[in-house]
Amino acid sequence: MDSTDTESPSNLPAHEELMGRLNCELHERVTTLGFFHPSVANTYNSMALIYHHMRCDHRIALRLHVKALQIFGNAHKQILSVKGDHADARKRMSIEFAVTLSDIGNVYWALGNVPRAELAFEEALNVLNSENIDESHPRKYSIRNRLFALQRLSGLDDGFRSEEIIRCRSNSMRSNGTHLSVISDTSSIHEKEDSSSRTSIQEHSIPMVLDTSLKSSTKAHLHCLKSIQEIMDCFTNE
Repeated sequence: MDSTDTESPSNLPAHEELMGRLNCELHERVTTLGFFHPSVANTYNSMALIYHHMRCDHRIALRLHVKALQIFGNAHKQILSVKGDHADARKRMSIEFAVTLSDIGNVYWALGNVPRAELAFEEALNVLNSENIDESHPRKYSIRNRLFALQRLSGLDDGFRSEEIIRCRSNSMRSNGTHLSVISDTSSIHEKEDSSSRTSIQEHSIPMVLDTSLKSSTKAHLHCLKSIQEIMDCFTNE
């Protein structure tokens, strides 16, 4: 075979080459940092964006974004479980969670599921509002614009929602009457994880026990944990 017939890395489509690098990055980060590290979630989100925008495989994009959402939600929970005031870290993680949720909304929009897309955008804004993120923040501004665009194009901006959309939203938040234990059941988010990876996860996880001596500023944000957990339960049931 002529050497010119062999497809070298330089001849691969740009997104295929990038996906190869991201796969290597994912393996390295899971091995060195543990599966629940936010850096792993960032890699999953990057891979999801390629599937969504370049490969147009929205189903896989959705699964990858959901994995990232679970990791960011877990990290948010870990921050609240540590003594002291970690407002800045909590806020950063809330923003990452909200942005991932808006990415999920974009995927649902591409799939034609308007009620779920609207739900994702609205809950992303709720998370940002819970942290008093300013309206001028670029992430919040972008998510709000996406929600407005979706409602305008779908005829949902005339002051009311149809009974179908209300029913879908209600069913989504209940997750069909069940809440998934997404944090305790790691198999639901990483089916191929081997025993050594599980050991790595346990070593890097912070005990999720809230100390009664937490400062009042942290206690005041316990409602964020409940909200984020409910959102995780809702969007994991895919």
